[in-house]
Amino acid sequence: MTIAKRGINLEKAFNTIHAGFNRQDDYPPRRYMEEAIKSGPHAGSKCDREKWDEMLDRFYGLHAWDEATSWQTAKCLTELGMEDIVDKLAKAGKLIIDDSLGGNRD
Repeated sequence: MTIAKRGINLEKAFNTIHAGFNRQDDYPPRRYMEEAIKSGPHAGSKCDREKWDEMLDRFYGLHAWDEATSWQTAKCLTELGMEDIVDKLAKAGKLIIDDSLGGNRD
């Protein structure tokens, strides 16, 4: 489990630093929320933005990431032994320093 968590956090850090990803990049294309499925067993269905937000909040919470920005916290990375990633995200100004999610940002 720890190895998987490290892999997910490494990928997240890479995308945050090199591609500038944030919470908005964790949404499906707008079309999925605006256009209903045309046929099949789920005809008429579309993604609900509120439910998607709830899912993202839960996902970020499970990973100890900030709900507002999707950025990682120094605490979660340190607990995984990823201090080098803490340093890189801090240098990029994209790390949550405060232990409480949504707190002070570096």
